[in-house]
Amino acid sequence: MDNSRHAIIGVVGTAKNTGKTTTLSFLLVQAIRRNISVGITSIGYDGEDIDTVTSLPKPRMTLEPGMLVTTAERCLPLATAGYEILSRTGIQTALGEILLLRITRQGLVVTAGPHKRSLIDPVCDALRHHGATMVFVDGALNRIAPMGTADRIIFTTGAARNTDPALLAAEMSSIQQMFALPRSTQSKVGRECDMLLDADDVRDVFSTLPAEKVQLKIRRMVSLPALRAIESMMESRTAPLELLLPDPMGLLLAGEPVQTNVVLQKLRAHLCNITFSHAPVLAAITVNPFFPLLELFAYTTSYIDKHRLLSAMQEAVSVPVYNVKEAGAELLFDQLL
Repeated sequence: MDNSRHAIIGVVGTAKNTGKTTTLSFLLVQAIRRNISVGITSIGYDGEDIDTVTSLPKPRMTLEPGMLVTTAERCLPLATAGYEILSRTGIQTALGEILLLRITRQGLVVTAGPHKRSLIDPVCDALRHHGATMVFVDGALNRIAPMGTADRIIFTTGAARNTDPALLAAEMSSIQQMFALPRSTQSKVGRECDMLLDADDVRDVFSTLPAEKVQLKIRRMVSLPALRAIESMMESRTAPLELLLPDPMGLLLAGEPVQTNVVLQKLRAHLCNITFSHAPVLAAITVNPFFPLLELFAYTTSYIDKHRLLSAMQEAVSVPVYNVKEAGAELLFDQLL
């Protein structure tokens, strides 16, 4: 690997218990074996021992000496790892200031970080400044906006999201298609807006659009109802329209990926194309057959057929798919290099 690249890797869980922590732990082990210096941060807070909904034990990341990690000051008493504080970021959260630590003794640390992209960027810069050549950002589908800063993204999905492998595969196929949308090649922006949330927002914007081909820059996100309203407005518009978003995260925040992708296909038929200023590479998908089953007012550990899940996902997407607990998963790390 070219250590000068300082890659930022986002690991995104589509739901709780889809294997995000297991995937991250696997990647950290692989990094150690390859003598790669890593940093770990999180969008928000992660690392509790017991799932707050199911009361089932959650996997934890064991950190090794030399690793860099961020956490909030009030999380420090929960750490079993030895550490030294390298810097204070000045970023305040509900759990106190975000600190940058170097691990000095193997153990556990509750990871915490900022939830805004404008704050994730300087945290990643600080981790790289202190020697991390690969930074892992721990995130989730419902707080994915800051993941636009990543170079590569791994999605983790599984039975905790949906116990039907076909539906899981359809969702990830839709997400992959969104990530495959092109970067914009047009430099001139015809109109800008912060976000489009509903039909009223769309009508206001369309009332000011010129009749010729134009680019509309959306700085944050567009919702699924707004996309449907755009589809309706495009039926009477004769000139092409380009919707420019910062990255695919603005679409993933729109709503259900499968439904969003259906509307995007209809928009293309009406000469409305979606482009991005930047698009992280969708590097791989990991799948987890586990799900918490509610029985007699308590959750128990349950699984769907792991072979059927893996097969359905591999048939639906073109990116590599792994179960990190199965043989051959070592190849996952190669997708990040």
